[in-house]
Amino acid sequence: MSEPEYDIVVLGAGSGGYATALRASQLGMKAALIDGDKVGGTCLHRGYIPTKASLHAAQTADAACESETFAIRSTFEGIDMAIAGTYRDSVITKLDKGLQGLLSSHNVKVVKGWGRLTGANTLTVDGRDITARYRTVEYNLAGNRKSNILNTQGFIKLVSVENGPIVGFHGNGSRR
Repeated sequence: MSEPEYDIVVLGAGSGGYATALRASQLGMKAALIDGDKVGGTCLHRGYIPTKASLHAAQTADAACESETFAIRSTFEGIDMAIAGTYRDSVITKLDKGLQGLLSSHNVKVVKGWGRLTGANTLTVDGRDITARYRTVEYNLAGNRKSNILNTQGFIKLVSVENGPIVGFHGNGSRR
């Protein structure tokens, strides 16, 4: 059998996945991060971050409307949704580029594609087998525990690795 490509392979590049891959790298492991979508997942690109950026615009408008309470005279003329959208997109782009740089600086290999567990130490990503040094464990963000599961929070707190994992999970708890 050939030498495994990585010490750890993380299936899913959302916030839990990239945090796990970064922590593995900090522990000296050669890590790969697999996802068919964008690194950062739903949270960064379609969920929490875009929502918070849009909410910030609404809160700023609200503050302008109530500015006289704080002895500030201003006139509120409305919200330009096109500019608000540009602001939201710029926040996402800035965080995305920062995350890409962080992963690159920690030598985490990002593999674009949909992966599935196909063996004890193997994932198949769009027809390509990727192997990891250690046994396979699975984790999903729904919090389901099965035998030999290491959750992301547990992995991030590791200080050493003896029998490290392949970590596979998807945000809604399903396997890809």
